[in-house]
Amino acid sequence: MAPYYLFKNHSPKIFKEPNFFWFVVAFLLWSITATHCFAQQDKKSIPLKEYLKQIEQEASIYFIYESNLLEPYFVEKPTPSKLSVEKKITYALKKTFLEYKKISPNTYAIIRKIKDVKIYGTVNDLKGSPLVGATVKLEGLDIGTVTNIDGKYELAIKPGKWNLEASYVGYFFSQETVELSEDTLVQLDFVLKDLPPLEQVVVVGSRLRSISLLKNTVASDMVNATRIPHSSNSELGQLLQNSVPSFHSTHQTISDGTDHIDPSTLKGLGSDQVLVLINGKRRHHSSLVNVNGTIGRGAVATDLNAIPIAAIERIEVLRDGAATEYGSDAIAGVINIILKENYGFIDVDVLGGICTKGDGGTAHISGNHGFKLGDKGGFLNATIDFHFRGATDRSGDYTGPIFGDERDEDQELVEAFFEQIDLKDRHVMPIGQAESINSGFFLNMEIPIKDNFQWYAFGGLNFRQGKSGAFYRFPYDSLKQSGIYPFGFAPQIRSDILDGSVAFGLKGNINEWKVDLSNVYGGNRFLFNVKNSNNASMGLNSPTAAEAGGFSYNQNVLNLDLRRKLNGRLPFSLGVGVESRIENYIQKSGEEASWKYYGATDEEGNPREAGFQAFPGFRPENEVDQYRLNFGAYADIQVEPLKSLLLGGASRYEFYSDFGSNLSWKLYGRYQLAEKTYLRSTVHTGFRAPSMPQIYFSSTTTQFVSSEREQVAASVTHFNNSSPIARQFGIEELGAERSMSYNLGLASEYFKRFSFSVDAYQIDIKDRIVITGRFAANRDTKFENILAPINVSQAQFFTNAVDTRTRGMDFSLSYRLPLDKSEFTFSGVGNWTQTKVKEDEAGNKIINTSPFLEGFEEVLFNREEISRIEVAQPSSKIILSTIFKNRRIETYIGVTRYGSLHYIHPEDGKSENWVRNMYTDQIESRDQHFSAKWLTDLHIRYQVSNRYS
Repeated sequence: MAPYYLFKNHSPKIFKEPNFFWFVVAFLLWSITATHCFAQQDKKSIPLKEYLKQIEQEASIYFIYESNLLEPYFVEKPTPSKLSVEKKITYALKKTFLEYKKISPNTYAIIRKIKDVKIYGTVNDLKGSPLVGATVKLEGLDIGTVTNIDGKYELAIKPGKWNLEASYVGYFFSQETVELSEDTLVQLDFVLKDLPPLEQVVVVGSRLRSISLLKNTVASDMVNATRIPHSSNSELGQLLQNSVPSFHSTHQTISDGTDHIDPSTLKGLGSDQVLVLINGKRRHHSSLVNVNGTIGRGAVATDLNAIPIAAIERIEVLRDGAATEYGSDAIAGVINIILKENYGFIDVDVLGGICTKGDGGTAHISGNHGFKLGDKGGFLNATIDFHFRGATDRSGDYTGPIFGDERDEDQELVEAFFEQIDLKDRHVMPIGQAESINSGFFLNMEIPIKDNFQWYAFGGLNFRQGKSGAFYRFPYDSLKQSGIYPFGFAPQIRSDILDGSVAFGLKGNINEWKVDLSNVYGGNRFLFNVKNSNNASMGLNSPTAAEAGGFSYNQNVLNLDLRRKLNGRLPFSLGVGVESRIENYIQKSGEEASWKYYGATDEEGNPREAGFQAFPGFRPENEVDQYRLNFGAYADIQVEPLKSLLLGGASRYEFYSDFGSNLSWKLYGRYQLAEKTYLRSTVHTGFRAPSMPQIYFSSTTTQFVSSEREQVAASVTHFNNSSPIARQFGIEELGAERSMSYNLGLASEYFKRFSFSVDAYQIDIKDRIVITGRFAANRDTKFENILAPINVSQAQFFTNAVDTRTRGMDFSLSYRLPLDKSEFTFSGVGNWTQTKVKEDEAGNKIINTSPFLEGFEEVLFNREEISRIEVAQPSSKIILSTIFKNRRIETYIGVTRYGSLHYIHPEDGKSENWVRNMYTDQIESRDQHFSAKWLTDLHIRYQVSNRYS
């Protein structure tokens, strides 16, 4: 509307006259026609034979062709100038059914184009069901197509003898040889058998080649197209939570921004110790650092829920460190998301649900459609996605003070108060998932080009709005009130999250080297808005909403990867590569009203609180705009000295512009014990560079800390790592986390229809980066001397505080029972993990501290923070499932056991700090134990037709 509005209101009057308008249109049409006619008159057509003779004379070359072959054709003159001989010939033949072949340096043959032969058919599974999106291609060439909604395909290829391959994720590929002559129409159908789980091929874990889960040298999982439909989850994090036993991600509550970006972990380690890839390329992480009391506190996670499930073909989970292959962040493992490549049909999913409590309603709509690009297998696959997630509330009724005087004893007055305010019952702080609206799109494209190369691109954009609640501000708490809410108020934290990425690259073969050159750009922006709140220090002049600032993180990765297999007496595979990464972190301040103190006091002269309640905005001194440059070079080599033995080694050098360099290495091997039974092992180092938010984030926030009987709000200043205050506290510049890992596994399909794998691991991590506890000015005079002059009551920092050891085991087993036109599959997967902060000989936790903070180790990293590393996540997860499939019906029954976990109170390590339990009337610890839980899932799908289920 804007251009139209500007034209309508600001154009000269003459342009509004009807006669003048039609005159202009007529003049333009005449001009175009006249120009075209003059251009045609200037062109002269000559016979093709005469044109080729002119080229022979100009370039001293010769043409050979059958008599009368050129008779029907003419060439328009003038011809383009300054063209090569080949381009002039191509120009001459472009509107003919002819082509040329160079048979000697000076001789060209003009021949008829060979007509393509049409080959068609279907690709089905053993039950006769069509496989939608299966790939049919020529062996050794990047020419192919995919099946449509009915499992049908068509492919035009030149006459000759060809090997055709049909493949589909989760199935054995099938190969047929055909000999084709001109003017034929050939039907070729394929029937694919289901792959046993360990025969599925993954690309993650090796820079050298794709390999099956059975033969992989490292432990891996796969969530493929046959597993994804069994989940009613519309968010990627929850799908992985319910599918991969070593993965953990849940919605958080009352944790500011972490309510809207779920932290995720692998093998119980940090959210920033798992690397996410898309199509094998590094994905950017979020700009949000988790500073509240949640899983992943102090870490920066990748926002998995910004990637729509409908765009995903399969997910590969590498359960082993991969710093040598992929660089920083891969200490715990790698999640590689492979996007869909199918085209020719539309896939629409509609999902709705609600909790039995009547809240938490969800609505999800997604659409996926692929477009064919050219005749050589090019495609564009597009996904759109919309997801609404309603809030849940599992809090109890409030029984505390309201007015702070004798009125609290008047039950009628209390009842009348709760009737006046907009709350569910007496739930004054919602405990449960936050409300969010999540929408976006994703694209995946590939186009074959000349000389066996493919140009590819993928990426997407995601926008999310979140709304979470905070503790109700009651009338009794007058210092939090500006006076505009006589009955108090329930603040709301709103988030605006924008997440986008784009990747493009070129891959192909050059002299037996497989080459992949790519560039990936991605970024995440997180902005806070606070509504239904106030700045108490402004009094009645306070607004009720304010922008509180936010962050953005941007990353650009340029990568060149080369690999080849060398055959000789001792055949080996070699892979090398270089990578550069530029990172940018920005923190912006909020509106002045969101953070400033304006001087208002209560009736007794006490200063009212500054900043917006629930989330004071970031201040101008928090603003930062910093860049970092990273360069890496890596090499990987594999050799098979025996038919049953594979050995390999890899190394990677990384340089960071802000903290230095790192060299990591890896040794690995696989030995075949028996038919389809392999023993595997890896030993490797790893590292994780401190993220930019961990280095540069700073804030003054309200955090809930443990008091005698409740969580109470406290104002805490977080100083960034380059702050002079950090140095005065003895906090050194952040260094990289470094790891040493050992893995041993066994995988077997020795028994018919039964497969299993088991892997044990140990991961030692030095100098883990954590958020310290809160150093209060009133705790010690040396703290007061630092904090009092800058008017700060409590301070915290990021530091390399602890060393940890993680030990665990993964297992998987599967049994398939085929019946007549149907099949049962029984499977079980599980993980057990235990992480411990390292101890001295006396059994005390070792907290790395400076001389200035000696004696304050329990403040630097107390038992509550230690428990977040050790026992705050389920210690185990076991998923048992049964799938029944026939042509029309598919049923999934799964039971999941989540292991026990604990909450550890920061002050209750000593019994003298225990308090009386108001329910049991006993003096006891506030530590809590949560026992293991079993959850059951049942999914039934009925295939009405090939198009609807």
